[in-house]
Amino acid sequence: MDTTRRKLTFFRPVVLFAAGLVIGGITWSLMRTPALYPQPAFVAFFDEQTTGSLGQVPGTTQVRFYFAANAPGDQRAIMAPADANGRHVPESGSTKFRLYKSLSGSRANVDIMDETAAEALVKQSRYGTSGPWSIDCPMPTLLRMLDVAQCNGVGVAKQTLTDGSYTFQLVPVKLANGKATAVGGSGDAVTGMPCPTYCAHPQDAYLHRRP
Repeated sequence: MDTTRRKLTFFRPVVLFAAGLVIGGITWSLMRTPALYPQPAFVAFFDEQTTGSLGQVPGTTQVRFYFAANAPGDQRAIMAPADANGRHVPESGSTKFRLYKSLSGSRANVDIMDETAAEALVKQSRYGTSGPWSIDCPMPTLLRMLDVAQCNGVGVAKQTLTDGSYTFQLVPVKLANGKATAVGGSGDAVTGMPCPTYCAHPQDAYLHRRP
């Protein structure tokens, strides 16, 4: 890993806002939110190798996380690289989407999906009365998260907002022996403002917003 990347040293939660008035833009702001620990409601994990590899995909500036559920009660997430315009970028000629599957040792197993399958799964996903949502996170922020002491993965945790809608928190985790443990402090986690409520990019850039 690049040793020039700077570890997060602040201790306030970082909240990610998708600024719809700024074309292709994402505005970051420091805000006070409830402490994440000790019990994030994790729905997925992505290990260091899988997460870091997305930064090697040409054109990638951010990563999008979608809520995904194969059946009632299922709660998982899909991760995919995106460019500065919010479009998913191709890898070796086609777009690829990584659906969290399970933990094994210090790795997180994923299923690789094509765009058609990923779109169908995301669109059908429900949590309670809520439809699917997504958040975008800049690639440099994910890489800094992986630099947190003992971190070798990113946990995706479901969080309820004050209006009753849902979003994701991205939490640095240590993956070992098939288990995940949150590491770092609450300021090392990122909370995303979810689309469809906050969407910085055109409708067709998001799997769940397409007709």
